[in-house]
Amino acid sequence: MTMSIRSIQAYFRCMFQALADLHALGIMHRDVKPANFLFNPIQNTGVLCDFGLAQVGRRKIPCTQ
Repeated sequence: MTMSIRSIQAYFRCMFQALADLHALGIMHRDVKPANFLFNPIQNTGVLCDFGLAQVGRRKIPCTQ
């Protein structure tokens, strides 16, 4: 499959936005790969899927002395 530069830009924009949204919720996907990102090049939309390895992250709080 071939994609235009605009479609490639939209692909990565959607993927990075999905990861940013997950990380804002404290969720780590842990299995990001092309097979786990579904992209519709006609609508330029994408979704991250397969959360089988996902974990809720723990925020580290810096120690103050």
